[in-house]
Amino acid sequence: MQLSVKQKLAVHLLVVGSLVVMAVLSRFWLADWPNFKPVAAVALFAGFLLGQRWLTWLVPLAILLLSDSLLGFYEWPVMVSVYASMAVAVGVGMILKSRFQERTGIVLRMAGIALGSLVISIVFFLTTNAAVVLAGWYPLSLTGLVESYVAGLPFLRFTILGDALFSFGLFASYYAVLSGWESRQRMAQAAFQSTGSAVSEPRS
Repeated sequence: MQLSVKQKLAVHLLVVGSLVVMAVLSRFWLADWPNFKPVAAVALFAGFLLGQRWLTWLVPLAILLLSDSLLGFYEWPVMVSVYASMAVAVGVGMILKSRFQERTGIVLRMAGIALGSLVISIVFFLTTNAAVVLAGWYPLSLTGLVESYVAGLPFLRFTILGDALFSFGLFASYYAVLSGWESRQRMAQAAFQSTGSAVSEPRS
């Protein structure tokens, strides 16, 4: 049985909604792991799964607003940079969706996910560390910007590792479920055709 467009959208929204809840809770569960969160990966995956819909942009916004309202808000330049970098993650996910075709090999898909994950990690690093300079954590100068980036380097590895692991986990789960569904569809169709052929055979 093939799902209609509305049914597929409903399933996708249910999946993304569950991931939003998981991402919000992760900011509490993984509080001791700096920058090791699934938020960016969920934004990336939402952009891929939902495509170019206005609802897609609400995914990272919902995650950050819900968790920030509980954890506490912070300097607006830093907040803007965090929210903007998550929006970039959604955009990267949309690009992946437009590039991946049904016949795209697993190697190319893995490479695309890896590249997308690395891009969102670097964007987050560059934007947030520039924002803390604007927030007054470092001197508002080239020296202050360099100091900010140097101080942020130890956290970059956690960002890259977290984004990569969560991204591959989400996409691998998605393709595993999709492959299983398509396999069952083919088996059901083959069984139906076999039954139809047996019924239509003339009696001797």
